[in-house]
Amino acid sequence: MKLAFYLAAKGSPKDKIIAAYTGGPFSHCELVINDAYLPYIPEPLIYPHDAGGSLCYSSSSAAPRDGCGFEVIDLADGKWTLCSLPPANWSAAVMKAVADSGKPYDWRGIVGFVVKGQDNKNERFCSEECVLLLQASGLLLGVNAVMTSPNYLAQLVGVL
Repeated sequence: MKLAFYLAAKGSPKDKIIAAYTGGPFSHCELVINDAYLPYIPEPLIYPHDAGGSLCYSSSSAAPRDGCGFEVIDLADGKWTLCSLPPANWSAAVMKAVADSGKPYDWRGIVGFVVKGQDNKNERFCSEECVLLLQASGLLLGVNAVMTSPNYLAQLVGVL
């Protein structure tokens, strides 16, 4: 499994603001799903996006997901930095992703970076959901997911 970090400089003004506020080059992250776990993911949960891309999972404020879900993304387009992850209980992470699919995007959690205490436990933003999946796999235990930006997650896994 891998993590993919979106380079804000290649994105929208919103991406650049997120990266600047969180002190790094990234504005979004995705867990890249290894093909061995595809049989565990029901086909209707996968949003096609880029033909020939990689199956990814996270939470996004943009269509088609507008929340937690699986999406096929072209990670070779020069907009992403990839990080290989160590062996872990990836089946548990994928099962959590399947269970969390459809959860809404956590706008209040994003606001929580500025105004503490705004998290909604039933909603997720990208790095929050990625940390929760990594914790389900046995990694990053003890990290406060709701206070983890894409740039802080990149630090935790050694990308920054």
